[in-house]
Amino acid sequence: MKRILLTLVMLVFAVLTTSALAQNRTVSGKVTGSDDGLPLPQVSIFLKGTTQGVPTNADGTYSISVPSSGGTLVYRFLGYVTQEVAIGNQSVINITLVPDATSLGEVVVTGVAAATPEKKLAFSVSKVKEDLIQQVPQANAGSAVRGKVAGVKVRQGGAPLSNPTFQIRGANQLRTSNNPLIVVDGILIEGALSDINMQDVESIEVLKGASAASLYGSRAANGVVAIRTRRGDKVNGMNFRFRNEFGAESLYNSRAPEKTGSHHFEMNPDGSIVTASDPNGFALGQDDPDLLQDNPFPNGTVDHLDQFFTGTSFWTSYLQLTSNYGSGNIAVSFENTLTGGVVPMNDGAQRQNIRVNLDQNITDKLKLSVSTLYGIRKRDLNYTGGLGTRGTLRNLFMMDPSADLTEDNFDGTPYRWNVNKFSNSESNPLYTLSRLTDDFRQNRFLANIRLNYEIADGLNAEYAISMDRSDNHTFTYLPKGHLDISAGNNPGLGQRSDSFNEQTAIISTTTLSYVKAFGDWNLRSRVFYQYEDNQTEGWGLSAQDQQASGIRTYNNFLTTNPLTSSESQITAHNFAGAISGDYQNKYIADLIVRYEGVSLFGADQRWQTFFRGSFNYRISEDVDIPGFQELSIRGSYGTSGNRPNFADQYERFNVTAGAISANGTLGNSNLQNSITTEYEISLRADFLDKFSALLSYSNQVTEKQILTVPISGAASGGFSSQIANAGTVEGNSIELTLDYEAIKTDKVGLTFGLVFDRFQGEITEFDRRDQVVGLNIWREGSKIGDIYGEQYARTLGELTTDASGFVLNDPFRQDGVLADYSVNSDGFVVHTASIGTAQESVLRKTDENGVVLNDILLGNATPDFNLGLNTTFRYKDLSVYMLWTHQSGGLIYNQSNQWLSRDLLHPMFDQAGVADGSKKTTAYYLSIYNVNRSNDFYLEDATNTRLAELAINYTINKNALDRMGLGNIFKSAKLSVIGRNLLLFSDYTGFDPEVGNLQAPVDNFSYPLVRSFTGSIDLTF
Repeated sequence: MKRILLTLVMLVFAVLTTSALAQNRTVSGKVTGSDDGLPLPQVSIFLKGTTQGVPTNADGTYSISVPSSGGTLVYRFLGYVTQEVAIGNQSVINITLVPDATSLGEVVVTGVAAATPEKKLAFSVSKVKEDLIQQVPQANAGSAVRGKVAGVKVRQGGAPLSNPTFQIRGANQLRTSNNPLIVVDGILIEGALSDINMQDVESIEVLKGASAASLYGSRAANGVVAIRTRRGDKVNGMNFRFRNEFGAESLYNSRAPEKTGSHHFEMNPDGSIVTASDPNGFALGQDDPDLLQDNPFPNGTVDHLDQFFTGTSFWTSYLQLTSNYGSGNIAVSFENTLTGGVVPMNDGAQRQNIRVNLDQNITDKLKLSVSTLYGIRKRDLNYTGGLGTRGTLRNLFMMDPSADLTEDNFDGTPYRWNVNKFSNSESNPLYTLSRLTDDFRQNRFLANIRLNYEIADGLNAEYAISMDRSDNHTFTYLPKGHLDISAGNNPGLGQRSDSFNEQTAIISTTTLSYVKAFGDWNLRSRVFYQYEDNQTEGWGLSAQDQQASGIRTYNNFLTTNPLTSSESQITAHNFAGAISGDYQNKYIADLIVRYEGVSLFGADQRWQTFFRGSFNYRISEDVDIPGFQELSIRGSYGTSGNRPNFADQYERFNVTAGAISANGTLGNSNLQNSITTEYEISLRADFLDKFSALLSYSNQVTEKQILTVPISGAASGGFSSQIANAGTVEGNSIELTLDYEAIKTDKVGLTFGLVFDRFQGEITEFDRRDQVVGLNIWREGSKIGDIYGEQYARTLGELTTDASGFVLNDPFRQDGVLADYSVNSDGFVVHTASIGTAQESVLRKTDENGVVLNDILLGNATPDFNLGLNTTFRYKDLSVYMLWTHQSGGLIYNQSNQWLSRDLLHPMFDQAGVADGSKKTTAYYLSIYNVNRSNDFYLEDATNTRLAELAINYTINKNALDRMGLGNIFKSAKLSVIGRNLLLFSDYTGFDPEVGNLQAPVDNFSYPLVRSFTGSIDLTF
C-alpha cells in the first residue's frame, strides 16, 4: 500500500505540473518591498485561473510565460499584501509590495483558529526555528528542543535511537502518561519520535499547557509539540542538497561508577584467593574471618571499561531535492543514519527515511498538499538481556574487579561466563553479548493528504486525512549450549521468542475557515469535525529445547508455547469551533470550544466539552514607551483532558493456556476524563532594539486522576483493584525566555538565547488510602517528585526509646539505653561498644512502637530550576554555536550503587589504606545496603551543568566557490565540526544525573552517557 500511495503522489505531481505549450510571449520584471526598497526573493507569481507560476530569484527578478491574450498576474509573499495586476500588452511589470499591516512577524499555526502572527497570540507558544534546530541536528525532536524551550524537560536516553521522554510544565498525571501530543505536518503521532529525521525539520512549535492546547481536547492536557518539515516553498527554482556527517562516539569514562579496589577473601600462602565452587560452577571467594575488605588482588584489578566499551562510529547521510515552480513546490529527501553506540558485539541502531512533501495549486482556488514519510528503524537490544539473561551493563559493573572478561570457558569457547568471585548471580557480560540475539525492527508510514478550496475571499473548505501505521517485530534468541545456568530454566536447551505489533491510526478532518479584515477589525475563525480510528493488533510466540544447533526455525524446537495475541480499537468523534479577532491590532481575543466523544469511556461518560478563552493587550500600540518596540500582556483560561488506557473501563483477567485467573481488575464504565484546567498570565516585550523577552506564570489543576485503586475482593466478587477517578494534582510554573542580539553587522554577529523555568506540583486531594508507587507515595499533601523511604539515625535525638528508656531502633539489643550509643566516623548512630566489630550496624528510624518507618520524606526529585543558554558568534563566514544546560537541585536515587553494595563492590567497602582501629567490616556496610530497601544513603544531588551542543561552521560563499571554479556546480557549501554531550559537571557518582523517571529518577545501571565528536559537509547545488 505504501508503494502504491507514493507512486500515486508522484503521478499526481507529474500530471499537475505539466504546463501548457501554447504560450507565446514572456513577461518579466522585478519585485521589491516598499518598506526598504530591497528586492524580495521567493515571491510567488502565478497566472490567475491557472496553476502556472514562478518564484522570484534572489535579486527579486522573474520571468513568466503568459498567453498572447494576456490575463492577470497574482503576486504573493508572506508578510506583504497580495497584489493582482492586469497584463494587457505589457512585457515588463515591476511590482512594489506593501507590508501587510495585519502581519506581525513569525506566524504560528498550531492550536489557533488560523495562522496567527506571534505578536497577536493570546497564549504561550514557543517556536524553535530552523537555524537553531539545524546547528547540531539531533536524532529526535526531544533532543532538538532540550534546553531551547522554557518549561520543557527531556530525558533523552543514551541508547542509540532510543525514544526520549518529554514533559511540559511538570507532571500533572499520577498514573497515565505525562508525554505531550506530537503533531508532524498535521499528523497526530501515535508512535516513537525517533523515526522523525530532524534534518527535514523546518520549525517546532510547543504549546505549553492545557489552555494553549484546548483545541486538541482530551489528547492534550500535557501540551502539544508540533513539527513542521520542509516543503520546498522557500527555495528559488530547484535545489539539491547533500549532507554527510561522520565521527566517533565514546564513553564518558571519567564518570563511570567507582568500585572497590580490594577484596575480603581468605588468601592462600602464595597470595591467591581461597575459593570454593558452587552448584553453578562459580569459584566463589571465601570470606576472611576478619570481614575486612583490605586484601590486595593477587594480580591487581582489570580495567573493565577498556575491555568492554570499545567506542564506535556515527554516520548519517542526507539527500534532499526541493523545488518551487510557481504553481507548487515539492521536497523529497532520503536519510541514512548508522550509530553504533558503545557496547561491544552490538550493532547499535540504524534508520532509513524517505520523505515526500508536495503542495500543488490545481486551480487558483483548489490546492492539494501531501506529506509522506516511510521509515525503517532497527535496534540491537542484546545489551538489555532477555530469555533469563541479565542486562549486560548491570553484569559489567557488578563484576569482580579482578576478573578478566576475555578469559575462555573451560570448553574453549570465548568469554568465561562464571568468572565472578564476588557473586554467582552476575555473569560475564561479554559472554551474554556473544550469545544473545535481541533485534527490534520497525516499518513506519506517515501520510497526510489535504485538499483546500477557496469558496470565496477568506472563506475556505478543507478536507484532510492522515495515517500513522507501524509494524514492529522483536526477535530474541539464545542458542543451544548456553552455559550460564542462571539464565532462566535450562538455558542450555536453547530458546526463541518473537513479538509482533501492528498499529494503524487514521484521522479524517473536515474544516470550514473564514479569515477576513473589516476595517480596523481582523477576524480568524474555523469549525471542524474530526474522526479518529486507532487499531492495534499484537502476537507473541516462543519456544525452547532447540534440536539442531544453529537452526533458528520454530520447527527445530521441541516445545512451542501457546500463541498470545491482543487486539484493540479506539474511536473518537470530535467537533470544534475557534474564533479569534483583533481591533486595531492591539485588542486581541480568542475563544475555542471542543466537544468530543471517545470510546475509551463508558456510554454515559463518553462526551466531554473543552474550551479556552484568552486575550492579548498590546500596550505599546496604545502608549509610546521609550525603548520598547513591543509590550503586551496576555491571559488565557482553558481546559484539556487526558485519556485512560484502552483496557481501563473493562474487567480484566489473566488467561494462561485457557485458564482464567480468579484475581483481576474490576471494570469501570463510569470512568471519566481526567480534566486539566489552566490559567496563564504572560508579559511579552521587545526592547532596546536588541532584546526580546517572554515571562509567563501558569497554574494547572488536574482533577479526576485516573488511578488503580485497591478494592475489597469479597465485596466485588474476587476482584482486587479497579481503575477509578481519584485525586487532584495542582501545579504552577514560571518561565522566562530572553533573546539578545548583541552584535549585528555584515561581518560580525553575536546572539544569546536564555530559557529559565521552575515547576512545583502537589497532590491537593486524594480520597483513597495512601498508595506506594516506587519511591513515591500518593497521598494528600505530597509534592510531585517527593521521594520516600527509610532513614538512618544520625543524631541521638533521632532514636526512639520506650517508657523504660530502652532504645527501640536496635534490632540486636533490647536493653540498650541512649548512653550506649554514639555517632561513628561515618556520621551514623551506632552502638558504641560495637564500633570496628562485625556487630557495628546503622540504626533505622522507627515509630514509638519500634516499627521501622519506611515512609519518611527523604527529599524531592523536582529541580529548583532549569536553565538553557545558547549562543552563536559569527565572523564573516565562520560561526561558533554552543548550547549549555543547567539543572539546579533535585535528587536522584543511585540504585546502581545500592546493588554494588549488595555484592560488597561499593568503594566504601574498601578499607585498604585505612588505619588499623578505624577499619569497618563488610557486615557494617551491608547494614547500610539494607536489602535494597530505599533509604536516604543512596540519594544524590542531581545538580549538573553540561555542554550539550557545539558546532563550528565555515560557510564557503558563492564568491569563494567561483574562485575555486566550483561556482557553476555548487550554490553553497558548509563545513562543520560538531560535538554532542561534550562536557558534564556534576557531583553525582554515576554516569549521568538526568536519567530515569522524571518524577522519581532511579539510576539502575542506565545506558551510559555517550559523547560524539563528528565532522560534516553540507553542499547545495
